[in-house]
Amino acid sequence: MKDGNLEEVLNQAIEKIPNKYELVCIAAKRANQITSGYTPLVESKFVKPASIALLEIAKDKVKIETGEE
Repeated sequence: MKDGNLEEVLNQAIEKIPNKYELVCIAAKRANQITSGYTPLVESKFVKPASIALLEIAKDKVKIETGEE
């Protein structure tokens, strides 16, 4: 997957998290972390934190914790 194609990255992220509402919430939270100074977990040509967050999700770099045990 080339990280220069946001549509492809988005489709890959949707495959990982099919619930679009959940995907948006997770990507937004991760984008806020990146904006706050957290180091991105992937190297990317993307500049916008939301795009980087989606790429991280698509590449399985983001650990998703639910309240369920």
